[in-house]
Amino acid sequence: VNMIMDTLAALALATENPYPELLDDKPHGRHEALINGPMYVHIIVAAVYKLIWLFLCLYGLPTTINRYRILHDDVYYKNDCSTVLLDKNYNATETPVLCNFLSWCGFPEGATTRQTPSCYLYGGWTRVVPEDPREAMCGTSHVFPGFPTPTTATTEDCFWFKRWESAGNDMYNEYERKKLESYKPALSMLFNSFIMAQIGNAFVSRRVGYELNFFEGLTESPIFLSIMVFITAMQAIIMETPVNYIFKVQGLDWKEWLACIAIGVGAIPYSMCVRVFMRILNYYFADKSIISVIRGKKVLDKQGSVKRGGSIKGSFKDANNTRTSSGRTGVLRASSSLTNSNKVVPL
Repeated sequence: VNMIMDTLAALALATENPYPELLDDKPHGRHEALINGPMYVHIIVAAVYKLIWLFLCLYGLPTTINRYRILHDDVYYKNDCSTVLLDKNYNATETPVLCNFLSWCGFPEGATTRQTPSCYLYGGWTRVVPEDPREAMCGTSHVFPGFPTPTTATTEDCFWFKRWESAGNDMYNEYERKKLESYKPALSMLFNSFIMAQIGNAFVSRRVGYELNFFEGLTESPIFLSIMVFITAMQAIIMETPVNYIFKVQGLDWKEWLACIAIGVGAIPYSMCVRVFMRILNYYFADKSIISVIRGKKVLDKQGSVKRGGSIKGSFKDANNTRTSSGRTGVLRASSSLTNSNKVVPL
């Protein structure tokens, strides 16, 4: 991620050929901010776009599509407890009892069935099963055939409590491992979608104002194109080859790849819409203080053509179709005249 977002992306954009429109920009002063208003707008809207898709992948997919559902602890404890404990060398006699404690008595799962016959401890208490596991297991009058008779909750060598503690740790560790595996499909989509969106954002970032010509001069930037192809190829290798084990992701099918590519390409029209919206704001509210902070160097005049000039501090007027500025990057006009034989000679 760091290579794509920092190293390679910076290298791709830094090696872009300059375009002629740069000569129309006014000089930048030494005290001018490195990140201007339009840049802040692009940073925020790009972050919002990515966050929307990342949250949908992380929280939306597991709740809507079975393929991405996350393993729940109560389901795992009830369905897989016996298999796990037998694999951990618990004997076949104690395993059902321990799994009942773990899954049906609320230690830790099944708290709602603790006070029902589903919990083995329920029959050993005249009123309610205590919430404290030591008291519930060591103070019960229920006798499990083949095992020591429970005595009191304060007995240090309480057999069932010790076995429950050991089984609980084994079940918890195994559940955490399985839970991480169940997250892998959704996390794989999240990772791939993020990289695709970042690639799309690289094309958008070729213009840092409110321009719409993202692809102008693209064929003259072989380094940029080569780096984009390299990033895409590396991402495919990471996702679809055995190295995905290192990145804790899994391969995607063609439908998932299409969805990820669509998310990446979607960053381009999304940015276009934002830039058109900002140009409209500049056209109607250029004299407002809030809009002046996020105004770009290109604004629309009343005829819809693009005019340059202006800055965050500039105040703009429209007189005789002439745009003037009293800001730091406004147009400075200086003229002098010499009178000689009733003739005016401008300098």
